[in-house]
Amino acid sequence: MKKDLQLTDLIYSESFQSWVKEGKDAALWEKYVQEHPEKQAEIQHARKIVQTLSFKSDRFERSEALLTRIHQSIAQVDSSKTHIHTFKSQHWLNRFVKYAAILILALGIGYILYQQPPRQEEIKAPAWVWKSLDVPAGQLKTIKLPDGSTVKVNAESQLKFTEPFQPRTIYLEGEAYFDVHSDSLHPFTVITKSINTLVTGTQFNVNTRNQQTRIALVEGKVQVKDTLHNVQFSLNPGQQATLTDHQADYKISTFHQENVTGWKDYIFICQSEKLQSIFQDLERIYGVKFTIRPGINLQQTYSGRFENKTLEYILEGISYSADFQFSIKNKTVTIFP
Repeated sequence: MKKDLQLTDLIYSESFQSWVKEGKDAALWEKYVQEHPEKQAEIQHARKIVQTLSFKSDRFERSEALLTRIHQSIAQVDSSKTHIHTFKSQHWLNRFVKYAAILILALGIGYILYQQPPRQEEIKAPAWVWKSLDVPAGQLKTIKLPDGSTVKVNAESQLKFTEPFQPRTIYLEGEAYFDVHSDSLHPFTVITKSINTLVTGTQFNVNTRNQQTRIALVEGKVQVKDTLHNVQFSLNPGQQATLTDHQADYKISTFHQENVTGWKDYIFICQSEKLQSIFQDLERIYGVKFTIRPGINLQQTYSGRFENKTLEYILEGISYSADFQFSIKNKTVTIFP
C-alpha cells in the first residue's frame, strides 16, 4: 500500500470505502492507522466524507437493453411481412403480432423497473479546498468560519479546514478558543492528534501543547473521543479534560476560567510556575527569544497576573521576586544575575 495517502486517495479508494461502509479489509486499514499515526486526522476526515456520499440509480440505463430488444422484435416482425403479404388476413395478423410484441415488452420494462431495487454506485465527492490559518509567535488572530462560528487562535498555532465546510470539521495544532454556531443537524468536530471533540453549539478552549491535550468547557456540552485508545466521555460547563499523548488514561477536573482562557483577552497569568516555563510562554506570546546566562535558577516559581501589559513591564514585576536582571534588544531578551 502507498505510504503517503492523501485525502483524495483515501476517498476514492474502493478498499477504503469498503472498510468504512462494510468493515471489509479491516486488518489492512487498522495496520495502516497504527503505522501512520500522523495520518489520524486525515483518515478521520476521509471516513466522515465517505459516510456522507450520496448515491444514484442506473436502472434506467439497464432498461436500454430491453428497449433494444423491442426494436429487434419489431424488425423481425417487419421482415416476415415479405412472406405473408399475399392474404389480407395474414397482413392483419402480422400487425397484431407486431403491436402485441411491443405491448408485452413495454409492460415487461415497467414491471422490472417497479420490482427491481436500484443498484447503488458512488457519486464522486466534490472538490474540497484546504484552508489554513497559521498564527506566528507574538500574535493572536480571530477567524469567522463559513457556518458562522468564531475561533480565536493563540500564537504559534495552526487551524485547518475544508471548503465546502461540510462536515463541520476543524484540525488544530496549538491553542484556540471556539464559539460554535448552534446546529443540531450538523455537529462540529475539533480534531487534535488522535482526539476528537464533538459539539453542536458551545464555547470551549482546546490546548495541545506540552505532550497533552486539554479541553476546557465554558458553556454547552461536548463529547470527547480518543480514537487511538477507544476512550469516550462527556464534559459539562466548568470541567476540563486532560489527556496525555500516547496514554489511554485521562483526568477531568474543574478550572478557573480566566486562568485557562485569559490569553484571548491578553491576560497573562502565572500560578506557581517555574521560570523556565514562564520564559517559554513569553517567547511565544511576544515573539522573542530568551538567552539565559549562568547563575539563574530556572526552577524557582512565580505567581502573578498581568492584563494587557508590555513584555518589559512583566519582566520587571517577575525580576523583583525572582532576583534577576534583564535586557531587551530587538527580539532578544537576555536574563542575567
